[in-house]
Amino acid sequence: MKMTMRTTKKRQLHPGTLALSLTAAALLGTASPAGAQTTTTTETTRTQFGPLAMPGCTETVDVTFDETHQAQTQSGPNFVRISDTFHDQGSGIGEASRAQYQFSSMSQNNFRSSSPNFSVRILAREHLIRQGASVPGDDLYIVQKILMNVTNGHAVFNVQNVQSACK
Repeated sequence: MKMTMRTTKKRQLHPGTLALSLTAAALLGTASPAGAQTTTTTETTRTQFGPLAMPGCTETVDVTFDETHQAQTQSGPNFVRISDTFHDQGSGIGEASRAQYQFSSMSQNNFRSSSPNFSVRILAREHLIRQGASVPGDDLYIVQKILMNVTNGHAVFNVQNVQSACK
């Protein structure tokens, strides 16, 4: 199941507020020309996955999890600012042992650019933990390399590489 919510706000700078805006810009270090428009877009996507068979360390684990991704993009005449949050949480059952596993990860990233087109690489680490009596080397660590390409203030995320290790 995938659910996406999107909101967009546009703010027009009026000449009557120019003096206040220039004062604020001088204090904050960000100037906006008169009449400049700032657009803020927030997109929240919630996806439920499962069951997925993840090749674990000592056995395959059937994992069910919930992922919430929120990206807020703010763009103006001379900048693009993106705030991005991922939150994954789930559980799993070992196919052979029936052992219980827990899974959780959270990340927050903030980016700012004076160009409307740029790219950023993000490394995300996730940990699948066996609950109860553990077997040596049975925790699974996953590292994902994600490329975020921003074109005209719109971000697209692509997973480039996934590595896993058992510890």
